[in-house]
Amino acid sequence: MLLAAVHLTHRWIVDPASGVKRGLGAGALLVAACLIRPIALLLVGVMAVSAWVCAGGAGSRLRAWFCGALLAGNLAVIAPWEIWARQQTGAWIPLSTNGPDSITDGLTFSASRGELSPVGLALPDDVQDLALLAMERLPELTSTRAIAGFLVDQTVERPVTFAKFLAIKAARSWYGTDSQLHEDRTMLVQAPYLFLAAVGLALSWRGRNRERASAILALAVTLYFGR
Repeated sequence: MLLAAVHLTHRWIVDPASGVKRGLGAGALLVAACLIRPIALLLVGVMAVSAWVCAGGAGSRLRAWFCGALLAGNLAVIAPWEIWARQQTGAWIPLSTNGPDSITDGLTFSASRGELSPVGLALPDDVQDLALLAMERLPELTSTRAIAGFLVDQTVERPVTFAKFLAIKAARSWYGTDSQLHEDRTMLVQAPYLFLAAVGLALSWRGRNRERASAILALAVTLYFGR
């Protein structure tokens, strides 16, 4: 469903006809993907920005119609679920209530579940200290707002360390596992795909607008999930 949404968006960028239909379809498919994995919730914003940037020759009006349809298709599919969840729980739920736990799981390299320790990973000392600090603060990091405050504080206090942390998380998204087992083998398997992807992006970037749009969309989606 995610790839189908990317395909529809790319089709519109290449040929800005039927923008409303393609936008509605892409938006609906993105929400369907969200209902399977809520991590894709904010991807509609990434897709809208990418479409706006890539379709510069389409004119502001056509781009606005497509982006509006993308958002409308998103809301049309997600609204019934959100209304039902609100009626059942009395609260608005952004697709999942597991958000804070998932984020702290990432901050501590899965150690927040009590199964592993960030000390067991080959991390730079400062990044390891950051993960251990997150472990110590787990009782406080029970909401998205609290976690956001923690991240902002760490970005201000230790920007280099936090940048290294993000880089390591992005790299591990290609080969890391929850159990931390067989990661070296996984890395070897993934390496050829990364090489081919890099070559493909380079060739697309040198091509025409159509190929460049493919590169931008692929890179935007990849960076979103590897953040």
